[in-house]
Amino acid sequence: AEAYRRLAYAWHADFDNEENNLPELALEYYEQALAIYQAELGEGSEEVRMVRQNMARLLAEQQQDAQKSLELMQQNLQHQTDPEQIAEIHKNMSEVYADTLGDFAQAISHFQVYLDHACAVYGAESDFAADCYRDLAELYWQDGQKEAAAQYYERALEINIRELGRQYLLPDLFKSMLTGVLKAVGQERDPDDLMVRSMSAAESFDDLGMLYQDEGQSKKALKAFEKALALRQWVFDMPIKEIGDSYKNIAEVWEELDDTEKARQYYEQAAEIYTATIEADEKDGRAIFLSEAEECREALIEIAEILEDL
Repeated sequence: AEAYRRLAYAWHADFDNEENNLPELALEYYEQALAIYQAELGEGSEEVRMVRQNMARLLAEQQQDAQKSLELMQQNLQHQTDPEQIAEIHKNMSEVYADTLGDFAQAISHFQVYLDHACAVYGAESDFAADCYRDLAELYWQDGQKEAAAQYYERALEINIRELGRQYLLPDLFKSMLTGVLKAVGQERDPDDLMVRSMSAAESFDDLGMLYQDEGQSKKALKAFEKALALRQWVFDMPIKEIGDSYKNIAEVWEELDDTEKARQYYEQAAEIYTATIEADEKDGRAIFLSEAEECREALIEIAEILEDL
């Protein structure tokens, strides 16, 4: 059984090699290992649970036989007593329901179990919980429950901004979100941490803004996009594509609100940022920046067409 398990894992670890039928071979060896472990050690053994877990993961990765993957996970649930492992299984089941089956109601139900465990272990106001709220918001959005999605995005962002406000001197735009927070008074202590966390929050404000746009709540969308822009400008003192995207998002909302003058102003600012970004990216010359420069060019073409019609 151990030999079969090791062979299966070897094929599984190398399943990206398209020249061989590696997933099928891995599953074949897993099944042989599973049969022996079940006969010799019993259904509740750790070895059986591990093989089932690997089989379920492989099926999910390949997006093959989602029902079989879920069945394996469900069997592991029946023999699992560790709360952390139970929560992780529910999270994995949520991913299969969402990514493979498109059953977001079931995905939400299973992810909620994972979230409850995360809140119990890390706290409902922790950064870890905030990440979970954001993931749950995306599931609600995909399920068409936009009001619930907005609530979870807002909850995640409230935690993120309050935590940033405890460590860094945030722009005044976030003052209302920092009520009762003992604010930082010194200089930023970790620039890398600041960039990662603020850019992540900016992306979440973008998601929230787009959700509000879908709901026709333009003024709420505007506030979310303005916060995303403020975070990006706060972190970067040079033009980057994401700042251009923020200006463009705000311009689109002003256009929806029939304020042509402000829409034109923000579109033009976006165009300036995109142009400067192209120059910097082409000077750098690396493939990733050249690809970004091409995206900026496409945005510039779109803006030029919009400005002609304004």
